[in-house]
Amino acid sequence: PRIMTDHDVDRAVDLIERLRPDGVLVGERGLLSVLKKKGISVDVHLDHSFNVFNDLDLTCYQGIPIISPELTFNEVSKFRSKRFIVMVHGPLVLMTTKEPLKAKTLVDEAGRKFRTRTYGDGVQILNCSDLGLFNKAQEYLDIGVNMFYLDLAQDVGKTISIYRRILSRQRFNDKNKRHGYTTGHLSRGVD
Repeated sequence: PRIMTDHDVDRAVDLIERLRPDGVLVGERGLLSVLKKKGISVDVHLDHSFNVFNDLDLTCYQGIPIISPELTFNEVSKFRSKRFIVMVHGPLVLMTTKEPLKAKTLVDEAGRKFRTRTYGDGVQILNCSDLGLFNKAQEYLDIGVNMFYLDLAQDVGKTISIYRRILSRQRFNDKNKRHGYTTGHLSRGVD
């Protein structure tokens, strides 16, 4: 999770020690220091909540980060190091809170619907459209990026199969698949 109490960190560390996974996705900085202090050897991947925006940021943390999805493709292409992960598919988290929300969907004044999802003790408010780069993910391959993140809760096998085809450069017509998805800040950046 991106928001953790000391108790949450202790529970996470206990779980990691017990299960000994190959890797963990870390969303909270406090967990990093505890893992290091305890000498727990596990591959660490940093959630995009770490806001990695440039090569200097890449040197600040142990582990391989999912770079900020707020970066444009042009900004990503300027990284000298390509030791990072690019999110290519899934819901974009707009806000994380420990405050309970009863509504599964929030609606703004323009009528856009924002789903919510719970994780542990928290709630995430998600963008009205999920990220879906589909064939555009190949552009990252062209600049040397070779690690990709998909945040999936449904159609997991099917979606992974699609991206395997795309990232192995097989021809794939994504015209019908792109409907209802956003490319996020890929070409327009943050206003």
